[in-house]
Amino acid sequence: MPTTRKQRTREAKMDMTPMIDVTFLLLIFFLCLEFKSLEGKLGSNLPKDAGRSQLPSEPRERLDLRIAVTNAGTRRPDGLQGHRYELDGHTVQYALGPRHVESLAELEAELRRAAAITVPDPVTGTLQKRPLTIHTGSGVCYQDVTEVLDLAHAAEFREIDFALGSRRTR
Repeated sequence: MPTTRKQRTREAKMDMTPMIDVTFLLLIFFLCLEFKSLEGKLGSNLPKDAGRSQLPSEPRERLDLRIAVTNAGTRRPDGLQGHRYELDGHTVQYALGPRHVESLAELEAELRRAAAITVPDPVTGTLQKRPLTIHTGSGVCYQDVTEVLDLAHAAEFREIDFALGSRRTR
């Protein structure tokens, strides 16, 4: 069967309908997401003395909380699928300023006592609680840090920073 010139010059056309459908579905998907808050996000405070200002910053009195592992413990699988495990015999020690604390109950009492102490803010002159800086040592687990963070929030510390590394507490 001979082909006509008309059939040879006809262009292939692409159907754009599926691509438009996919684009609208993606648009609807992203519009339905909630961007209000991220629950796992921890607030962090940037240094107040950084920036373009040439004025020297006033030092603030800070409260240091150090977490150190006294016994790393042994890993025991938790029985669930995956690579999760629990630590048997894992113990930590805390140091709030110069005081050494052995348990979370003692740490809670010390944090409440320290939160009651206010110092004047060098910029505004108003009385405020000292900022708390949490220092973690080698081998400290996330659970250890979150327990301390929960206690600090319960003691009404609102300015909490995290530092890398730690000196030994003993």
